Amino acid sequence: MADQDRRFLTGLKTLLRRLRSDVRGNVAMIFSLTLPVLVLMTLGGVDIHRASTVRVNLQDALDAATLAAARSPYATDEELSRVGMAALRANLQAYPDITLREDQTTFVLNSDSVVVANSKVDVKTLVANIILPPYGKFMDDYLPVGAHSEVDRSSRNIEVALALDMSGSMRGQ
Repeated sequence: MADQDRRFLTGLKTLLRRLRSDVRGNVAMIFSLTLPVLVLMTLGGVDIHRASTVRVNLQDALDAATLAAARSPYATDEELSRVGMAALRANLQAYPDITLREDQTTFVLNSDSVVVANSKVDVKTLVANIILPPYGKFMDDYLPVGAHSEVDRSSRNIEVALALDMSGSMRGQ
């Protein structure tokens, strides 16, 4: 039995020595180790792109809502918020997959007659919770996205111009 054990150990040492000196297949091994990281980074970019697209849409909707609040005849923050929230909700109806955080949305008239608005929405992640199943347990399935807008209600620097056409080129029909 001892002779068989020696042959087995000698064969095992030879195999290990040969595997250690063999460099074939290193690229495949390194690629297989880095592939999951590359896939997660690529698919995570989908959620980041989605969040940045929603931010642009939220900014447009908040700008329109702030403009509506600034053009309204109201002067209190409550009334401005009512008008601004109604306009913001109407503008965000085109995006059903986001959730407006109404408790974090404000419309305030400051002392310089500027309506200042801030808003946040939650964007549901598309890829993160599919690829990383425990993602929802450790983190939220939503990414927060915010926007800020300011509209000057009254401007003191108004220029008026009048143009008169005396050339006669507009005469007749």
